Amino acid sequence: MHRDTLLEHERQLMQKPETRIIVNPTAAAGAVGHEWPDLRSYLAGQGLQFSEAITEGPRHAIELAADAAAQGYDLVVAVGGDGTVNEVINGLCPDHSSTIRPEVGVISRGTGCDLARTLGLRDPRSAVSALTERRTLRVVDLGEIIMNGEGRQERRLFINAAGLGFDGEVVEGLLHSRMSGRSIGGTVPYLTQVFRSIMRYDNKRVRATIDGDVLEGVFTSFFACNGRYFGGGMKVAPNAEPSDGLFDVVILDAISRLGLLARLPSVYVGWHTIFRQISIRRARELTVDTQDRILIQADGEVVGLAPATLRVLPGAVRIRV
Repeated sequence: MHRDTLLEHERQLMQKPETRIIVNPTAAAGAVGHEWPDLRSYLAGQGLQFSEAITEGPRHAIELAADAAAQGYDLVVAVGGDGTVNEVINGLCPDHSSTIRPEVGVISRGTGCDLARTLGLRDPRSAVSALTERRTLRVVDLGEIIMNGEGRQERRLFINAAGLGFDGEVVEGLLHSRMSGRSIGGTVPYLTQVFRSIMRYDNKRVRATIDGDVLEGVFTSFFACNGRYFGGGMKVAPNAEPSDGLFDVVILDAISRLGLLARLPSVYVGWHTIFRQISIRRARELTVDTQDRILIQADGEVVGLAPATLRVLPGAVRIRV
């Protein structure tokens, strides 16, 4: 009987597909949920053997990804936006670990698709080919945030970009708008929220440490960028390389509301760095200490409050591109 049980277990392992696909049906204002049946059929028709899991709410993709890693899947694919990819990454990389075991695939179909812009996967056909044709693996860094939350230390990973300050306020407002049904996602709602946030945002007093170099004063925002884009195509860090073991830390000194409005168009083409109040430094670690309320966003999701330390985890994940 014991031998029969072992044989059955071996048979199941042989039949289990190597790929787990995690689908966020609410991404792209619900379009992913409608498109998934056709995409599922197409992937199967291309010869990809996989099992699927559908998310049921915020943070569910973290649980599903952790379960996929525990079951020994070789490849875990996120279907959705940057927030879906973020949750999958956090589920695959357990606490205190600096590397992810399974390979990761991305079929980006969300509001921003900013990570896909940097990785060259914005075209869904290219993303599918990366999975079905077993193309190149790209080793990519992750960012780690250590922060205090509800009286205890919390850890959150990000793959594209994290920000502290003004952009955190924008993301919080956008999420509230979506929850209330006033926004369905996209560039226009995002820009609308940017304008709203500019009108009520106050700059923050901060002590920041960038690889040991201390900056102290009043600032608008700090970005720790692994990818180049944020906010649906804003080229926040024009020269960022997600595999170089460094953040591009974008620093916005104290900029007036009118100044923010005036500089906004230049961000989409990466020309904002010509202004003296905006600078970029490459670094492995950024610490932001403050007594003011400063929200932290990671890959387009609000994850906590400063004080916080953000550090690079070099070569932590392998992505099929």
